[in-house]
Amino acid sequence: MLIIRWIRRHRICKIFLLLLFVILTANVYYFIHHSMCSVESSKKLLEDLCNLYRKREVLGNLCQAICENSLIRFDTCTNYKHGKKVLFVECDACEPPASVKAVLKTKSDLLNRDKLDISKPNDILSTQTFLNLSNRIMRDSVLSEFGIDTSFIEDVLSELWFGRIEDYIKESGLPYPDASWVAVQSIWSLFRQDEYAFMKLHQAYTFVPKIYGTCGPIYITEYTPSGSELETSFLHRPGSSWNQRASIAISILNLIKTFNTGLHQPLEICDVKGDNFGIGDYGRVVLLDADTVFFRDKFEKDILNDQCRKHTDCDFFDCRGLCNTTTGKCFQRRVNNNLQSVCQDVFLGILPHFFAGLLHSPPSDFKLELIEILEKCAYPSNNKADIVRVPATDETFRKLHTLLSKSIR
Repeated sequence: MLIIRWIRRHRICKIFLLLLFVILTANVYYFIHHSMCSVESSKKLLEDLCNLYRKREVLGNLCQAICENSLIRFDTCTNYKHGKKVLFVECDACEPPASVKAVLKTKSDLLNRDKLDISKPNDILSTQTFLNLSNRIMRDSVLSEFGIDTSFIEDVLSELWFGRIEDYIKESGLPYPDASWVAVQSIWSLFRQDEYAFMKLHQAYTFVPKIYGTCGPIYITEYTPSGSELETSFLHRPGSSWNQRASIAISILNLIKTFNTGLHQPLEICDVKGDNFGIGDYGRVVLLDADTVFFRDKFEKDILNDQCRKHTDCDFFDCRGLCNTTTGKCFQRRVNNNLQSVCQDVFLGILPHFFAGLLHSPPSDFKLELIEILEKCAYPSNNKADIVRVPATDETFRKLHTLLSKSIR
């Protein structure tokens, strides 16, 4: 009897493992299938956009260049991430007379894009009321989402677009009420994409890629590749010179300082990895993915989970939280910081590629001191086994910045 029971249990165990394997395989296939892009789907995206433009359902300063003059042409696409579609294009309209590579992005479903819930105007008088109300809604939304006061800006709609909204309305060929409606809805569909809104509001800063323009919910930015020094595949093998990598690391440290003290609020970067930083013109470091970037007030109010049973319930990607297990609620603050995340995930490199990050293979006369500082930065509590829930210190920042500057020859 015991043998028969053992055989039955063994069979049940094998069946369970087989089912588990099938489920995991199906999930992996689903993830890969839905994150991969294709030439056909990318061209279909542009075709659908242009159909909307021809029907005058979207507006923007680059619609004509995409849909009529072929001044913006599809080149390749990259994997879709978190629902965002990213295409590389050749653009003759971005920096004329030059033809440059650019990046076309949208996180919006063209047919189900975000629309401002407001009554459509039907005459000149109601249109002016509609535009005034839309401006007020946009002003309140910018303050609520980003903590930025735009009360000194008369026309917030135009500020979040390219050129004066009145000019687009006049040139659209549509009746004034219809043109105003399409223009406002085009702007709203852009603003509801966190990355676009953040980048447009911070175009004056060098860490933000330049936005060339828009068409409906699609926007086109400068091409700023992560470069071999920051690409994940590169980080795991020797390649570029130490001077190059140390210079990039110093630029990233300067960027962290700007995020901490150079804006109206501290900025929390919650998805930290090498290929989320790009190299722009003149070697400047730019932030490539702003979908998980939040000003502190919004992060603490809206992003952190409320209910929790353990600390990991309070984490949002690389932004770590703490759970009050007595009350079952998250403390409304981040407990690590940008510097700690960058040291761990970019400068050092995470397991199994520890010490294979951006700052791998330092000069021998700086190696021991650098490793000591990086470990203190990435693991302030000296515990590599647990998820880090301690911030790196200002003193560590100064030591690392000074040592990297000295190491460049």
